[in-house]
Amino acid sequence: MEITYEDFRKVQIHVGTVLSVKNNEKARQPALVLEVDFGAEIGIKLSSAKITHYYNLENLIGRQIIAVCNFPTKNIAGIVSEAAERMSKKGNHFGILTVEDYTDAGKFFLFGDSYLKFRRFLVEGAFLYIKGKVEPKRYNKHEFEFKIHHIELLSEVRDKMVKSVTLHINSNAIDETYIAELAAVCKANAGPCGLNVVLINDEERIVLDLKSNAYQVEITNEFIEGVRKLPQLELKLN
Repeated sequence: MEITYEDFRKVQIHVGTVLSVKNNEKARQPALVLEVDFGAEIGIKLSSAKITHYYNLENLIGRQIIAVCNFPTKNIAGIVSEAAERMSKKGNHFGILTVEDYTDAGKFFLFGDSYLKFRRFLVEGAFLYIKGKVEPKRYNKHEFEFKIHHIELLSEVRDKMVKSVTLHINSNAIDETYIAELAAVCKANAGPCGLNVVLINDEERIVLDLKSNAYQVEITNEFIEGVRKLPQLELKLN
């Protein structure tokens, strides 16, 4: 896809210095959480990156990196694996929501107005579409958290928003059985959305991007559950 010069001018690229690095314990695939100082104008930001093949906890601190700092609100689609409602010591109700996708799991706390607004989504097994941003914590501006701004049921948004689906698959996992199981899931959920497959070989750093001419799919709960059962596969809705 091409972009215009005017599009490029909108991109805010900044240089930052890595202050700290830690393992992302919640990530299903190895990832690092970076705390980066972009100066007085932007401040300190957090980012999770799958770069463990190239860097470790020691050799990143003090490095300067280049980052785009004006990306829009982050969108997450996943299944609720845990949900709970609790009461604080002050007697205030709050919610705990754990959402998993194909690579990571995130635990979110809903307090105050957010709890009242989103408590109906505290249902295990629900497929959700979440919008939010990484923001400083309310009582500690030096720490950051993902703040949920909006939640919808995935079934309510996918028909109007999803045009295609991309499956990122580790090529080492593929054999005849794997292909047959994936084909069965696609056949059982035929629909209007295009299907793309990206084969990845991390050891040799090879990426092969393929577009399926044989299958188009419908993004049903059954399709999502079916591909979730396949190992070393990450799904992306486009």
